[in-house]
Amino acid sequence: MRGRGISWRRINWKRLHLRKLRNVTGLATLFDFTRNKSYGDDVVDKFLNNVEAKKALGVKNESLVFEGCSDVDGVVQVEAWVKMKKWEEIEDFLNAERKIWKVNGELAGYVQQWKSLTNVVVLGARHLLPSDQLVTCQAMTEDWVLEKGTEQLLV
Repeated sequence: MRGRGISWRRINWKRLHLRKLRNVTGLATLFDFTRNKSYGDDVVDKFLNNVEAKKALGVKNESLVFEGCSDVDGVVQVEAWVKMKKWEEIEDFLNAERKIWKVNGELAGYVQQWKSLTNVVVLGARHLLPSDQLVTCQAMTEDWVLEKGTEQLLV
């Protein structure tokens, strides 16, 4: 437990420094310096903390990791984070093929999957995917939650 506490303290410390950086720079968000206003992500927090929403989503033993290709702390950091995971299948996941992913016939990004872990990189998106790629994010989420599998993501 001690190690986890240290990690959470470090994360909170970084979050405070990011707030200070945003205040100093005057940027609306550090997730995308080209945006003129913040994402308004408090709606997502409220939804995900809603008891009925949690029950409707159910508990899964699978993980969907996704990031926008233009996120400042996106693809590279996620790949580094995944490599640090203690999972007996991690080498197989890292060696799994990255497959091109399309939504409505348009290139949407790529998918990499091995057993219970799926990683999706979304083109044209930054830190808060639904704000940048609503249709793509909805398709990805629905296909995964409804357990249509990565085969659906790759159509």
